[in-house]
Amino acid sequence: MALHRVVVKVKSPLWRRNIRNFSVYATQEYQDFHKENLIRALSPKEEEVILNFSRDSSILKSMTDFKMRMVRQKGNEDLFDENDIEDDFFTFSQRPRDPWIDSIILTDPSLDIPRKKTSDFLFGLQKQMKAGGKLVLLTRPRDCSHYPFFARAVEVWNAAYPPITFFSDRLQKAGFDVRIRNSSIVLETSIEAWMQELKERTFPVFSTLDDEEIAEGVGDLMDMLDGSEFLTFEEKMCIVTATKPDGHQATETLIVQEEGPPYGHCG
Repeated sequence: MALHRVVVKVKSPLWRRNIRNFSVYATQEYQDFHKENLIRALSPKEEEVILNFSRDSSILKSMTDFKMRMVRQKGNEDLFDENDIEDDFFTFSQRPRDPWIDSIILTDPSLDIPRKKTSDFLFGLQKQMKAGGKLVLLTRPRDCSHYPFFARAVEVWNAAYPPITFFSDRLQKAGFDVRIRNSSIVLETSIEAWMQELKERTFPVFSTLDDEEIAEGVGDLMDMLDGSEFLTFEEKMCIVTATKPDGHQATETLIVQEEGPPYGHCG
């Protein structure tokens, strides 16, 4: 049996994220972090259709590694077929189809889907999913104080990322059972490499900043970090697993966290 992955191509003014070798996001440690989050959120099957809405190459690589490893463990010599769909995210979600999707990976949807269209987008995906199918939404918290950003970058980030309840409420109204989990990893990188991350806009949300704003912000941040050679920060992810029920009404949102306030760092 073959595994199938469908990639819906990004059509948006935001730059596509290409991770360079110097990046802390290209390390095996970070790839493993994503892989484990996906393995925990998805229920592996021998044959399934995975819909990947992602501009993030680290997510794409993690998903590929995960599926390849799963195939090898099953002793299956057929890998998976990969098909591109020439649609933007929203157009794809609104096309009438019978349920055919087993799993969906959705990364930072607030960067590609206008907020006023989010409910229609999620409901459109739900109608195309098989009963028991899972939509895994990966996003970052609205509070970005754990990142070494400059002031203008923080403003742009706060405007782009809504609270996690924005998605969990709409997923539940679309008919999903919703589960929220926090996940984090401590990363270390050189000051030089981090400044390059910002200059190259590794975070797609910063694609709206022009070169002058980036240069000024990086300069201010360099002054603040004067004398430092390395920096350490916490990478935080919010993982929302939405399951399409089989013949029953969606339940209340379940929050999974070890400690801290409601929704943890995803509040």
